[in-house]
Amino acid sequence: MDFGKLISILNVKYVLLAKESDYRKYLFVFNQTDLELVKETRTLYILKNKNYVVKMYQTDDIEDLNAEKAGLDYEKINPVRYRMKDNVSKKYLVFTEPFSQEWRSDGRRSILAYGVVNAFENSGKEIRFESYYRINIPAYIISLMTFIGLLAMYLRNRSGR
Repeated sequence: MDFGKLISILNVKYVLLAKESDYRKYLFVFNQTDLELVKETRTLYILKNKNYVVKMYQTDDIEDLNAEKAGLDYEKINPVRYRMKDNVSKKYLVFTEPFSQEWRSDGRRSILAYGVVNAFENSGKEIRFESYYRINIPAYIISLMTFIGLLAMYLRNRSGR
């Protein structure tokens, strides 16, 4: 059984199973040869994935789970920006954040890998979540300016009494 291999492409190192009302439906995880029980409490099981798990890796095939993968060294600049320290020598760089075409590598959109994560063909040196810079930062600036304006109006009205 290869459940650990399936979730390794998502960068899942641990599986937590809470002993709630329907947890018996998920006891199949104990039949997986690539998951190891590392802790059991009164309310929880913690299993460790024995497969290779990494946030970014390179591969020549983004459909075959058995294709050779090589981890990449990277720097996390912030939650929406990563910089590669290694050169990508294989066809694809796989980035294990949930798929979104807002992830870009040197301006190029991500493509769907394994049906759930991002991949970049001929990847560049940096990965960014573009909508953060295009939408979120301007929205934060507008919100901050609105707050400062309202605070100034409040203070002016209060001191005018």
